[in-house]
Amino acid sequence: MNEFKDKAGRNLCPGDLIVYGHSLGRCAGLQYGKVLAITEGLCGDFLGTRVPKIRIIGVAADYGYEQAPELLSKESLLEFSDRVIRITEDQIPSTILNLLKGYTSKKK
Repeated sequence: MNEFKDKAGRNLCPGDLIVYGHSLGRCAGLQYGKVLAITEGLCGDFLGTRVPKIRIIGVAADYGYEQAPELLSKESLLEFSDRVIRITEDQIPSTILNLLKGYTSKKK
């Protein structure tokens, strides 16, 4: 079951660069990230149902963010594939790309 497809139906793999939806105050925001692992876990909506998830690291660089972009303080798990899309390196500002490419997961 360790297969996670993005909104376009493409399989994601560790190392892929993504844009994903997240909560930004009272509205939705988009954030850059890097896929670290494909895993599975319990679905938040249905008790006992196992679903594919991706472990990622994201970058804080949202609307109104006045500081230089920085990696988030911890890794996250995403479960909703319709809120994730794979992108290419040329679609990411170089400061953010350097942060993501330089990150290696502390978890094994």
